[in-house]
Order: sequence, then C-alpha cells, then structure tokens
Amino acid sequence: MPSRRDFIKTTCGLALATGGTWLATHTHGAVPNPPGLAPLPAGAVASGDLEALAGKVPLIKRTWRPPNYETPLSYFSEEFTPNKAFFVRYHVASIPEVAADKWTLNVGGDAASTPFALN
Repeated sequence: MPSRRDFIKTTCGLALATGGTWLATHTHGAVPNPPGLAPLPAGAVASGDLEALAGKVPLIKRTWRPPNYETPLSYFSEEFTPNKAFFVRYHVASIPEVAADKWTLNVGGDAASTPFALN
C-alpha cells in the first residue's frame, strides 16, 4: 500500500508536470495575437482630440488641467508601447515651474562617504 508521502510526491509531480505544460502553451510567444481590438462605445473615438506634446506623438487629450493624455488606440496592438506614445498624467492641478539653472541636488548624510552636489 502506498504511503501518504508517496501519494503527495505523485500528486505534486503531476501538478508540476501539467502546470508546466499549461505554462508552456500559454506563454506570450505561443499564444496568437487576438484578431482585433474590441469595439469602443459609441462616441469614444470622436470625443478624443489628438494633441502633440514635446517629444511625443499626438496623444488623446482628455483634460488640460491637470494634464491627462492617453495613448492612441493604434499602439495597443503592439507588444510594447514606445515612450513617445506612452500616456501623460498628472494628479495635481498645478504643474510646478522648475528653474533648471537654480536647481541643485545635494547628496549627503550618514550613508554618503563623500557628500556632493549636482546642478
């Protein structure tokens, strides 16, 4: 009669074997791309105005303050979204003005062997 230990070993072995098979067939490379995007609700595309920001492709403008721009639908069929098409979103209404010539980052404290400043 098989022991409880043998039963657990066999059960776990089968679970790992079938799980490995499932994982191998469900990896990104093995699954074909979906035939197309699901249709959007009526008026969704018409309500999206495209606007180009510096260093970006034209994005779908949802709000101006705070800035909320979405990735165009054509990029959702690609595996990776390029940085130039990635969404832009702020969670505060005011965008801080930063004077780059006056900005300084000070690195120091107990963990810094040599304190220094970047500007």
